[in-house]
Amino acid sequence: MQLFQEEKIDAVIHYAGKVAPHTSLPSSRPFFPAAAAAAAAAAAAAAAAAAGLKSVGESVQMPLMYYENNVGGTCNLLQAMEASGVKTLVFSSSATVYAPKPKSKINEKDLLGPSNPYGHTKAMIEQILKDVQAANPSWRVSILRYFNPVGAHPSGLLGEAPQQPNNLLPVLQQVAAGKQQLLQVFGCDWDTPDGTGS
Repeated sequence: MQLFQEEKIDAVIHYAGKVAPHTSLPSSRPFFPAAAAAAAAAAAAAAAAAAGLKSVGESVQMPLMYYENNVGGTCNLLQAMEASGVKTLVFSSSATVYAPKPKSKINEKDLLGPSNPYGHTKAMIEQILKDVQAANPSWRVSILRYFNPVGAHPSGLLGEAPQQPNNLLPVLQQVAAGKQQLLQVFGCDWDTPDGTGS
């Protein structure tokens, strides 16, 4: 991608979803489409794992696909990192790992208890990362938990571009851009009410 070339970044991308309308990454190093090879660029100092599947509804309908891609893909990534001596990872988790509770504010130390397969994959991966770090303290791991991350590079070459978005902010972006007519708000059919239900 042009952005990576301009910044002189050699990158390895696992296409779990459509990131941008490009299919190749010209680089001095090979491009690997699978997470199993994601750390093969031995000169890498660190990795960021943010390529998992992320639709809660889809995870309920196809849990095995989510476990294989998110958990299995992360295990493959960790093995490849270990083999190449890369032991620094930033993991993109999710606030869906927290147990549902009546109050609206979430504290980082709140009880974990995901209510769907997507959340379970994130919680499992977090535990795997803790186990890996406990077994080998030279690993440096950061876990980020958040709701609805969204963003893109100003060039439009890097960022979310889903054909049929089902997360709040990508849908909101499409409504703002005139690609969808309206934003439907739901709230009474999930275990974590957001106050919009009847």
